[in-house]
Amino acid sequence: DYLAMQYGEEKFHELGIKYTDSLMLNRPVGCGNCENTGYAGRIGLFELLVGSAPMKRLIMKSSLMEELRAQAVSDGMTTLKQDGIYKVFNGDCDFKQVNAVCIL
Repeated sequence: DYLAMQYGEEKFHELGIKYTDSLMLNRPVGCGNCENTGYAGRIGLFELLVGSAPMKRLIMKSSLMEELRAQAVSDGMTTLKQDGIYKVFNGDCDFKQVNAVCIL
């Protein structure tokens, strides 16, 4: 329930993941190819701010960061944290790595 809350419960259902007590998160498993780290490479977490007309107006008015963020989310932006949580459930990375770069 914590990750669903952090993702945004109103948008979490869009991931198509049923959050139940039996839901298991992936964790890294080491092997010879990754020197027992569980990571064979890196995967990025991304957030893209689109310059919509309302966003441009807010920027021109030197609006507060909270207003810019609210507009970005309203415009449909997936936040860095949301991208990380999605990738945890997709098995692309683990919660520890996402937590290292995103304040959860």
